[in-house]
Amino acid sequence: MLASKEDGPPYALDPLTLETKGPWRAGGGITSRTWTAHPKFDSRTGEMIGFGYAAKGECTPDIAYYVVNQHGKVTHEAWFRAPVAAMIHDCAVTQNYTIFPIMPYSSSLERLRAGGLHFQFEPDMPQYFGVIPRYGSAELVRWFRAPPAFPGHTVNAFERDGKICFDLLEANGNAFGPMFPDKAGNTAPFGSL
Repeated sequence: MLASKEDGPPYALDPLTLETKGPWRAGGGITSRTWTAHPKFDSRTGEMIGFGYAAKGECTPDIAYYVVNQHGKVTHEAWFRAPVAAMIHDCAVTQNYTIFPIMPYSSSLERLRAGGLHFQFEPDMPQYFGVIPRYGSAELVRWFRAPPAFPGHTVNAFERDGKICFDLLEANGNAFGPMFPDKAGNTAPFGSL
């Protein structure tokens, strides 16, 4: 059993006692510094699909993408860069593709060094959706843009008639409210979305 929080590796736990076993890196196969809070599992193959953003260190746009088989071995890895250094809290998986929705919360090493917050709400940032074939290389990643909004947790993804259908929660404005203000320090009050 794994416990994940996205700012470091997942931790292995004993599923009966909940004793912490330590960081889990798939026998050394996962080299990213981070791991998603929400990996996905394929019930047909037993594979776990996951990723780390800021994979090379704080505030980098690097993404490390992994497919791990049912025995805990990494069977596919691809490293690529997002169009912006920002939060990617969740992902979605279809039979043949993985989707990465970027949230409108930028990260900046300069801001951190100046004593600012790690994440800052960017109201004008377009939505970015990265799509990679399940076993694809970095060169096959395609990025799509949509008008500014908050893409929240994924609900479902599937393929139909040669198209990817992606269901997710979406909100206008700063869905995380006071946690991540914009550059002027403005926050959205709770319940405002």
